Parts: sequence; structure tokens; C-alpha cells
Amino acid sequence: MARERKVEKKRSLRRVSVAALSLTMLLSTGCSRAPSFSILGSFFPAWIVCGAVALLLTGLVRLVFVRIGLEQDLLPLILVYPCLGALFTFTLWLLFFS
Repeated sequence: MARERKVEKKRSLRRVSVAALSLTMLLSTGCSRAPSFSILGSFFPAWIVCGAVALLLTGLVRLVFVRIGLEQDLLPLILVYPCLGALFTFTLWLLFFS
């Protein structure tokens, strides 16, 4: 009899846990759609568009750096340009979608 009560108590605790987890998952979902653009009929997330524009801006900044002779002073180029691209991506995202 005591064993049956213990088993029943575990089952009720499990039900409460599942209900709490389900409620938490339902409350943590977003209420709005993700920002996206329709490009030729396909929807692309906005972060891809921000990343593409950031790549173009990074290329333009590289040309400016080469023209003024600053690129030779930027030592780890493999870090400088990805960080510059990330800066442009996040800045564009914050300006247009926050």
C-alpha cells in the first residue's frame, strides 16, 4: 500500500513537471513573425540581407584602406575584416530591426 502511494506520488509529480514544462515552452515562444524579405518570391531572413549589405560595405572599406595605405598597418587581416563585417551586420540590424 505504501509502495502504491509512492508510485502515485511520482506519477502526479511527473504530470505537474510536464505541465509546467509545456506552459513554459508556450509562454517563451514569440508572438510575432521573424523579419523577412521577399526576394523573387522567396523569403529570406533579414539577417541574411544585413550580412550581404555588410559584405559590400566591408569590401568598400577595404578599398579605402588600400587606397590610403592603411591596410599594411592592420596586422591580423584575417581578424580585422571579419570583425568589420560583423560590426556592419550588427549595426545594420540594430538600426533597421530593433
